[in-house]
Amino acid sequence: MKYFPTRIPVRLARLSLVTAALGTSFAATAADPETIVVSATRFAAPIVELPIGIRIITAADITGSGANNLGEVFSRLGGIMTRNSAGDGNVQLDLRGFGTTGDQNTLVLLDGQRLSENEQVSARLSTIPLDSVERIEILPGAGAVLYGSGATGGTVNIITKTSAANSGLHGRGSLSLGSYSQRIGNAGVSYGGEMFGANLAASDTKSDNYRRNNNVDEQNVSAKLNARFDRGAAWVKFDSAKTKAGLPGPLSETDIDDDPRQTNNPLDKMKTKNTTTGAGGRVSFGENEFAIDATNRDRHYDSFAPSFAAGATNSTRVNANGVSPRLRVPYQMFGLFSVLVVGADHTDWDYRRNLSLPAFFYSSDIAANQKDKSAYFQNRIAFNDTTHAIFGARRQKTDIDMQERAFPTPVQEQSDKLSAFETGVRHALDSAWSASARWGQSFRVANVDDNGFTNTGTLLKPQTSHDTELAVERRVDGSQLRVAAFQSLVVNEIHFLATPSFGFFNGANTNLPPTRHRGIETDLRQSLLESLTLTANYRYTQAKYREGTFSGFDISGNDIPLVPEHRASLGTEWKARENLVLNTNVRYVGAQRFDNDQVNVNPKMPSYTVADVRVSQRLGQWLLAFNVNNVFDKQYYSYGLISAPGASGFNAYPETGRVVSASAEWTF
Repeated sequence: MKYFPTRIPVRLARLSLVTAALGTSFAATAADPETIVVSATRFAAPIVELPIGIRIITAADITGSGANNLGEVFSRLGGIMTRNSAGDGNVQLDLRGFGTTGDQNTLVLLDGQRLSENEQVSARLSTIPLDSVERIEILPGAGAVLYGSGATGGTVNIITKTSAANSGLHGRGSLSLGSYSQRIGNAGVSYGGEMFGANLAASDTKSDNYRRNNNVDEQNVSAKLNARFDRGAAWVKFDSAKTKAGLPGPLSETDIDDDPRQTNNPLDKMKTKNTTTGAGGRVSFGENEFAIDATNRDRHYDSFAPSFAAGATNSTRVNANGVSPRLRVPYQMFGLFSVLVVGADHTDWDYRRNLSLPAFFYSSDIAANQKDKSAYFQNRIAFNDTTHAIFGARRQKTDIDMQERAFPTPVQEQSDKLSAFETGVRHALDSAWSASARWGQSFRVANVDDNGFTNTGTLLKPQTSHDTELAVERRVDGSQLRVAAFQSLVVNEIHFLATPSFGFFNGANTNLPPTRHRGIETDLRQSLLESLTLTANYRYTQAKYREGTFSGFDISGNDIPLVPEHRASLGTEWKARENLVLNTNVRYVGAQRFDNDQVNVNPKMPSYTVADVRVSQRLGQWLLAFNVNNVFDKQYYSYGLISAPGASGFNAYPETGRVVSASAEWTF
């Protein structure tokens, strides 16, 4: 999507105009005011005390959604736009209207550790077994102080299961069969003793999928061991995932009209292996608490694209190490109760990529290293039982060096010092209503992919943003309403311009003119009857260039491509009788500009509406379910790219048609 040579053929999406899948959906289960979350402070804290909007998706929500992977979970439950720009089963997330760079402005964490890739490959959500997920915490527009680069749109933290003390032995296994030869098996087992616990989850997914040469074969395993002692706990974790997939490539407007399931790239394929190991723990001394996490992540990616350059091949190897110590100190000053969190993050990331384009007699061998060193603090103050404030800051130093070794060039070096800050306040108006306000600064570092090919040939400037949010919220008897207005004023936004005017690479990375992303988010969960619950959300997003030119045209006030102004969803859960549940899900995505239409002269991509239905029946230890996704077999595309402003026709990636599946799950 960004720098062409790094992402063949996964990022051939930009060169060959491959597309995406985007969706929105429901607010998740309304969280109890005493719900404990960790993403907002990096320590456990009651959600009611935090002046930060947090949406929670629980394991029960995931089961009830009928989703087969995390991409579908976010599409149906998270209120997040999702996009698949490679056709390999993995999606990218866009929390607050950044379009094609949404995945680089939405930070994805796994148990508080960065999962988003530094080389601009999206976090591989499809490799996380659903049975390993305890809950998902979504922080729109927040996270830059605690987690660093890439959180302007927000932060998503996927929390895996940890067995509670003396919980005994529990397990779950399921099998799902569906359209397009879909076969999905999931299994999980957990044990909780007095001092030790263990969790193991695995999944196996095979599907031919909607498009030809779109088959996916994926196996995932996640294991976690934890120990508890008087003053703390410790854990170790291992995750492994293997994926093989066909890459069907783009279709022209004429191709889609003829047959949206066809492919022009019948032999393009990829495989990837991701392995993550980690360990950590926490210890309390008095009222204070110290915690530390350490992780190692290893990724191997290989692809072969006969459809391009007489057999383009790409082999990428990435290894990243990180350590994150932090300290929580409660204290009182001037009679006010406060909690101070101070911490540091250090990551060391090594990258090696070999690319060959035989038709152009071109080969590349890039080696790069990125080191991030940062320190941060966050202070939370309780003025009284109804008013809580939070403020904090982060200072980060990033050093990058990279070299092209195929035809030796001097080492390129870049060093940036960046700052983030955030301040917010939350006030309970009464027992049901509360209001909050938040303001801060976030940033995104230009990494090796950004700087590997730029439109000027010079290194890119860091992206900075000033972010504001105002919100009101109502929580009563399990019902919840939240309305938030937000704005991000971005300077030097890092972006890939996919345009033939840059020659062979069909695009280049650049710093955009100043941009503005703002909108309104509304989430509702309401019990209409004892047996009927309604969930709904609406997103109004306006993303525009504040000033500047593109291809010689003044684009001041123009829309940023791939950001629909209107998105909405409506869901119901009806408990028709004991243990029989009917779930419905309808998602609407409004019209949006085609990618590369910064000048705003082409017709917009059409809007679309997609509906899903699930019926489930529990019989003792068994849960039987029948799902129909895209009930009305809507033919649509959610990503499209034009070749130049005013050009006729487009290339796009058709979305999946109707999928019917049945599943059986056994628990003990």
